[in-house]
Amino acid sequence: MDPTDESWVVYKENGKYGYKGCYGNVMIKAQFDQASPFTQGLAAV
Repeated sequence: MDPTDESWVVYKENGKYGYKGCYGNVMIKAQFDQASPFTQGLAAV
């Protein structure tokens, strides 16, 4: 699974943001102060 299919969602943990896949598995650990949804394979963090 990769972010180009736009199925990754933003999640927040301990005040930081990261991304989870469609089954709830962590794809990118929560490490960002802010995060936006993926669009056309890119996301602003």
